[in-house]
Amino acid sequence: MRKLWTSLLSRDIDRAAAFYRLLGGFIELGRTDTYVLLGDDETARSGLTIIDWVSELVPKGARGVPEGSYLTLVVDDIEAALEIVRDFEVEIMESPVETGPSGRAVVRDIDGRIVEIVTPDTHLVVPPRETVA
Repeated sequence: MRKLWTSLLSRDIDRAAAFYRLLGGFIELGRTDTYVLLGDDETARSGLTIIDWVSELVPKGARGVPEGSYLTLVVDDIEAALEIVRDFEVEIMESPVETGPSGRAVVRDIDGRIVEIVTPDTHLVVPPRETVA
């Protein structure tokens, strides 16, 4: 495998790209009218493609139906990440139990997708407190 990209369908690619750029510390690697490429550096082996949900570039079976997955972002400071989320006025589905830099939270992005935000010490260790329907 040379690279791993996750493509997220969005109704507002500019706003969604801003959300993930700020929350995940991504940099913008490229842009067209229908998508924005985000990576962790210029030689990113992995990253996000924020793509217009009805773009002809989206496989027909996936066009307009962003469902069945969630994104996990591992951050250094959960409270700082939640401050960014609050600025976008999206739903915080699960706040961390303890305050401070460590923890786990679950939010919805601007298109309603579930995003798990965790710190390295809680990634794949701390289970959710609630069932998300």
